[in-house]
This record gives sequence, C-alpha cells and structure tokens, in this order.
Amino acid sequence: MTANINPYLNFDGQASEALDFYTSALGGEVEGVMRWKDMPGQEVPPQLADNIMHACLKVGDGRIMLSDLPPHMKVAAGNQAHVMLELTEPDDVDRIFAALSEGGEVKMPVENTFWNARYGHLIDRFGVSWMLNCSLGG
Repeated sequence: MTANINPYLNFDGQASEALDFYTSALGGEVEGVMRWKDMPGQEVPPQLADNIMHACLKVGDGRIMLSDLPPHMKVAAGNQAHVMLELTEPDDVDRIFAALSEGGEVKMPVENTFWNARYGHLIDRFGVSWMLNCSLGG
C-alpha cells in the first residue's frame, strides 16, 4: 500500500492569512485555492464568500490542507493534534522554526536532543502546534 498523510488545518476566517504565512515560512508552493463563493449550487453567506473552502500547500513531498470553517462549525484550539515537520538539514529546523514562531509561543526551543535529533516545538500565531525534527544520524 502507498499512502500519504497530510495535516488539514481549520481556521475561523484566517485561512488566507495562514496560507500566506506558511508559504513564506516553509517555502512551499500553493497548489490550489477554492473559496466558499465558488461552490456550485450553494447560497453562501456574504461574510463567508471570500473565505477559503479548501487550499493545498505543497511542502517538499507533503501537503498541508487548510480551510475556513463555516459559521455553524467552531474552531476549537487544543493539544489533540500537531504538525510534525521532518527535515533533512539541521539549519532548516532553525530557519523554519524562527519563521513559524514569529508572533507565536515557543514550547521547546530548538536544540540537539537525547534522541539524536535537532528538535523544537512551538504554537504559531494561529494556534497550530508545530514540531520540527531533523535526525542527526549515528
């Protein structure tokens, strides 16, 4: 079996800003954006029309999906999920961690760990938990 697992992040009207932020911080490529107003056969409330229904950001071989939830669904920030970004270069951990932590909260600063990796954990300014890891070999 071949499979890919991609994080899907939900926002409350901030998906467009988050997409720009993650594209800049991660150096990814936006593969597509669908807005709620583009959904065929549906009446969309004006306050939701320009929000993102679905977007995809390609980062390396993986993808981050994201959307703005409609008003009847509420975003609940919590610790039940994290985005784990596995990198191949220790310098990338430092660079991306610095970018993602701007305006966020550092939970564990980037450091070399006992499990032989360069690792850091943060909550970004949108409330998304990120774990960045790079194996140091050996």
